[in-house]
Amino acid sequence: MTKALPDIAPCFNVHQDVPGPGDARPVAFQIVKDQNLIGKLGHLNIVITGGNSGLGKETTRALHTKVLTSSMRYTYNFVDVDPVEEILRREPEGVRRSFDATGYEAVNHDLVNQEDIVMQWVLQVTGLRGGIGVGVWSLATNSSATPRGSLMKQNMTFPIANFFTQGLRLQSGTVDPLNAMPTLTRLIANGQASSGFIVSSVINIEEAPAYYRRFNNHEELKVVIQF
Repeated sequence: MTKALPDIAPCFNVHQDVPGPGDARPVAFQIVKDQNLIGKLGHLNIVITGGNSGLGKETTRALHTKVLTSSMRYTYNFVDVDPVEEILRREPEGVRRSFDATGYEAVNHDLVNQEDIVMQWVLQVTGLRGGIGVGVWSLATNSSATPRGSLMKQNMTFPIANFFTQGLRLQSGTVDPLNAMPTLTRLIANGQASSGFIVSSVINIEEAPAYYRRFNNHEELKVVIQF
C-alpha cells in the first residue's frame, strides 16, 4: 500500500512551500515528525528522494535506523535506478499527486544540473486526472546576494501533449502566511511541531563564510546566526 503525504498528513499544505529565500526544507521528515507518524508507517511503501550526497542520505538513514520499521522500502539515489520505473512498479496506474520540491537545483543520472528533470519524471508517473505541484522557482539576476543567479535557467521543456492527454492539473505559488500560521501555531502549541527542528547549527557572524561553504556542500540544513 502506498500513501501520498496529503492523505496521511493534514498539515501538508503548510509545509510544502514555506515562504523563504529558497533554502532547504526537510518536507517529508518534518511532516512525519509533526503528525506523530514515527514508527507507524511500516505497512506503507514510501519513496524518499534526496540529494546525491549529504543530508538527503543522512535523513533517510536516520529514518530507517532510528524511528521507522525495517519493512519500509527506500529509494534515495536515482543514479543507478530509474525513478519512473521504480515508482510505476509500485503504482502501475500512476500516483494521484506529484510534487517537484527540487526546482532548478535538480541533477540528472549523470549528476549534471538539469532543471526540468524532476518535472519530466512527475509527468510520467502522475496518473489520469492527477495533480502536480511545483515548489520554488524564482527569478534571480546576478547580484551580491545571488552572484550566480543568471546561471539558473528560467525556462524548461514541458511535454504539453502528455499533460493534456492525462488530463492533469498543475499548481504553484507561495503559501499565504496569514492562512498557514494559525495551523502551524496550533501544532507547535500541541507539541506536534518544533520550529527549531530544521536548525542544524547556531553560529556567530565570524563563522559565516565557513558555514556558507558547508551549506553549499549540503553539510548543513539551516544555520542561524546569533548576534
